[in-house]
Amino acid sequence: MWSSVDQQTKINSFVNGLHVGKVHHAYLVLGPQNSGKGFFAIKMAQAVNCTGTNAPCGTCVPCSKIWLGTHPDVEMIDSHSFNESTANAKILKDVAREIRSKANLRPYEAKYRVFLIGEAKKMTLHTANALLKLLEEPEPNVLYILVASSEQDLLPTVASRCQKIRLNKMSVTDTVEFLIQEAGVDISDATEMAQLAQAGIEWEGDRENDRTNLLQIRARFANISSVIESSLKSQLKYADQLVSKWSENDEAVRDEIQLWLNWWRDLLMVKIGMPSLVICSSQIDELDRNADKYEVSGIKSAIAVIQETIDCLDHNVNPKLAIPYMVLHAGLKNVTHGANGFAFKH
Repeated sequence: MWSSVDQQTKINSFVNGLHVGKVHHAYLVLGPQNSGKGFFAIKMAQAVNCTGTNAPCGTCVPCSKIWLGTHPDVEMIDSHSFNESTANAKILKDVAREIRSKANLRPYEAKYRVFLIGEAKKMTLHTANALLKLLEEPEPNVLYILVASSEQDLLPTVASRCQKIRLNKMSVTDTVEFLIQEAGVDISDATEMAQLAQAGIEWEGDRENDRTNLLQIRARFANISSVIESSLKSQLKYADQLVSKWSENDEAVRDEIQLWLNWWRDLLMVKIGMPSLVICSSQIDELDRNADKYEVSGIKSAIAVIQETIDCLDHNVNPKLAIPYMVLHAGLKNVTHGANGFAFKH
């Protein structure tokens, strides 16, 4: 059931430890985006509760329930519960209290009660400290699985009490195979999704949701192309929308900026005659139409501006300054493209 050789090796090692009774009470699954760490964590939960052969079989009743998120003994903690706003203060306390209370209960129908925290970096200090107490005095037949990109995303005291499993990023070939076999995605969409995955876009492994997300990404790429070709007024309006959204969901804005970077990078690949390396392959015709409008130096200048913007936002530069600057300088319509990149027409 595993497409990645890296994951297959490590799940085999985990299952072998399970067979000889060497299961730690807490694991931290680490890996970059699109390493499949979320899927790996679910498979771990399946493996310890699988009733079939060759665990995790993926087809027995426990495996099926865990995959669907309906198993009574496997708690998938919603990362949205970790929002630190005052309005959610009561929810935060309830999350910590719920983990504590359920950890003290015997499993209803499985061998292990599992707590799977999918975005551990979003835990508040309150929740992390509550979890730390549980990790220090673990109950029998309780398994904690935390997922994060880096150990630095967690309190050192929490990370130190977990056994680490480090995954490597899945290759394009592995991702295509995974999406076809596990999610039933057709080969054309799977190939494009795999290329997008290399650019940092994550997929759920759910055919309908991933298809919807793919269509949305295609629409956003098309919109970026439209913004680049639009009037100064329209570009400023678009920039204002991103700035307004920043306070509500900065991650969504960062994703949008990453799409800008990917759009210009794809344009560069078309311009230099390497269309096979285009990330969003469904946009190839639009990129072909735009390629003649820019010199390579101009495209590289746009990429540099976007990268500079990402760096500025990472260093807490005011988004009201950084984002409009990016949109205007990487989305200039009325420009000529000489040897030194962008130059305003006079």
